[in-house]
Amino acid sequence: MLLRLGGQAERLGQLDKAIDYWWRALERYRRIGDLQAQGLTYDFIGLTYGSLGRYDLADDALCRRLASSRDRKDLLGQVYGLNNVGTVLLRRGAIAEAKKTFDEALEIARRVRSLDGMGLSLSNLGLVAAGLGDCEAAIKSYEAALVFRRQAPDPAGEANTLNNLGEAYHATGNYREASLNCGMALQLAKQSFDFRNQFLYD
Repeated sequence: MLLRLGGQAERLGQLDKAIDYWWRALERYRRIGDLQAQGLTYDFIGLTYGSLGRYDLADDALCRRLASSRDRKDLLGQVYGLNNVGTVLLRRGAIAEAKKTFDEALEIARRVRSLDGMGLSLSNLGLVAAGLGDCEAAIKSYEAALVFRRQAPDPAGEANTLNNLGEAYHATGNYREASLNCGMALQLAKQSFDFRNQFLYD
């Protein structure tokens, strides 16, 4: 219930309130020894701290999540943990460190043959390339990510990657492909009730 209340507060933009709910949920998960739920909750806390620009707290939460996954030899948990750490690094402008983290996540995702993990990692590597101004490399990463996100299937992830792909095409002056990909993202977001991606272009 606390996890759900945190999610509701986050969607309403009440980020500090969401974090408070999640810390309370985390304490209860610790009490009952649910390590998987603890990892998920650390993800929510860390990414939300990152959204608030409180990067030290974000790093601490996400590194705890990653350490827990490594201790349990949870390879899929490591894929998501590494991607979340990389996301915060990217927000901080630490592009080289983010790329290294996403590369490690992609390697593990390939090892365990996780379609979700490969799609997520490749999409994030596209963001790295875009951050470096290499739009052609970004487009290649996004298009590779789409293959896995469609196989998964991962409609919210696919919409996110399509939006990023549209932005990359726009940066190269290919407005037709930009419009096409953003239009597909909007349609997919509406069909899957993914309001976050829908409102990017609605």
